[in-house]
Amino acid sequence: MALNNNYLGPGEVLEIVEGLKRDKLAYWTNKNYIPREIEQRGKRDYTYYHKKDIKLIQNAYQLIVVGGMKDKEAFERLKKSL
Repeated sequence: MALNNNYLGPGEVLEIVEGLKRDKLAYWTNKNYIPREIEQRGKRDYTYYHKKDIKLIQNAYQLIVVGGMKDKEAFERLKKSL
């Protein structure tokens, strides 16, 4: 169960951002391009993304795939425009 209704799990993010792969989402998360929340249940950690960050993920994905930008450059550009 997610933290609350404002958060989505990785699978839900992948359904929304068509074409995005789980490995790429995990890479962006590990590089801290995307903020995340971690919920611990027992010995496992579960990662969730805030709904407000979905637009950031979608726009970055478009800049990278269509625009040919590097990952870091795309996220820096988008974060400046916020």
